[in-house]
Amino acid sequence: MARITQDIEEAIAALKDNLPVAVPTETVYGLAANALNDDAVKSVFEAKQRPADHPLIVHIGKRNDLYNWAEDVPQQAKQLIEVFWPGPLTLVLPKKSAVSTLITGGLDTVAVRMPNHPILSELLSKIDFALVAPSANAFTHISPTCAGHVVRSLNDRIPLVLDGGQCTVGIESTIVAFNGDKPIILRHGAISIEEITSVIGEVEVTTAPTKELRAPGMHHVHYAPRTICYRVDQLHSTDLPFNKKIGIITLLPQVDIYPNASYRALSDKGDLKQAARHLYQFLHELDQLELDMIIIERVENKNQGKALNDRINRASQPYPFNHQEK
Repeated sequence: MARITQDIEEAIAALKDNLPVAVPTETVYGLAANALNDDAVKSVFEAKQRPADHPLIVHIGKRNDLYNWAEDVPQQAKQLIEVFWPGPLTLVLPKKSAVSTLITGGLDTVAVRMPNHPILSELLSKIDFALVAPSANAFTHISPTCAGHVVRSLNDRIPLVLDGGQCTVGIESTIVAFNGDKPIILRHGAISIEEITSVIGEVEVTTAPTKELRAPGMHHVHYAPRTICYRVDQLHSTDLPFNKKIGIITLLPQVDIYPNASYRALSDKGDLKQAARHLYQFLHELDQLELDMIIIERVENKNQGKALNDRINRASQPYPFNHQEK
């Protein structure tokens, strides 16, 4: 079983030995490995059982480290860096020729971000290599927001988890690609489209993978619990199956609710950032209760609600007794 530690030096020693180590970030826990060593990178794919054509995100400790990985950094990308780095923003840029195609999934672009977590920032300052660090969970399953989630998902596939407490953001970074005429958002995330456009103007959005545009989180099934999970646009207690053990997740606390359900409200006041911090945590909690199903109510599809709905959609399927979804 993966061992949990709070010793940064122990984690650094394992990374220098080219072993995969789960590390905290502000978004979710990442499964980190030496980005300059192909064997280390391969170990991440093996531990996650991740397809080789899914690119990894390179995590750097200093803004200028970006130029070790990207061949070209457009002005709009620099504007986003100035506002959002360190933080939950990933940039996809034309890669330098030396960057391993293992990292890029065979593409000519590389995804890079500068995380904003004190423990990971300290770790990166003490090593002379960048880290690949996809979410530290089995491929397509719920992303981890605490060390215990990592152990539950990866168990004996990795040696070490560096414990940095609960993630403060709770969902993955926003991914913006700069390999064409106009910036393209490939993944909704912690930074909303509205925040991005306020800095660089209009952007395109595509969250389905193509041959040329692939990024983490674009798989149609992702973030999913082992328990079957359904989504609804609006929860009605009359739609609930009274002969099943169910878990329910809504944005706000509900008054009229099925009394025997295991129930979670993402926010007491409808705060979408608070909701994002809780989504994966509550999915993990409900997934351990041996329920027949989990039902999640989607949120208003604006600002960070787009990122929340993206996670909910990929983790679930339409509820068969609810016909409101559009």
